[in-house]
Amino acid sequence: MLIGLVIAFLPNSIVFDSYNAKLASLFYDGEIPTEAEKMKSFLFGPIGGTVSGYFVLQFFIVLYPFKRGEKWAWYAIISALLCWFFIDSAISIAHGAYFNVYMVNLSTLVLNGIPLIQTFKFFQRKDKKDY
Repeated sequence: MLIGLVIAFLPNSIVFDSYNAKLASLFYDGEIPTEAEKMKSFLFGPIGGTVSGYFVLQFFIVLYPFKRGEKWAWYAIISALLCWFFIDSAISIAHGAYFNVYMVNLSTLVLNGIPLIQTFKFFQRKDKKDY
């Protein structure tokens, strides 16, 4: 959730130098014009807020229903993750922004997917309640 705050409030920080350079290269032949930079900085605000909000929600799902083994919590997290991944990746690929897929999407999918894969059998046990 902290990365969402960085996205929202520090879109031009060193954290995003490589990403911003790839955006500039793809859409503006190397340098983002001032007016476009203003729009990018604005758009990173809602994106960062959405990222933070999603992970706050995921934190509370993991903290309570996921921890109790409620099946819906596992399915909610995996469904949201895959929905985001496929939509975001498809749009990125359609625009030629492959860097977004390998810099952001794949790493997020792997980091969030590993614990989900590892806990799958636990959530399939018959002695767990199906809430």
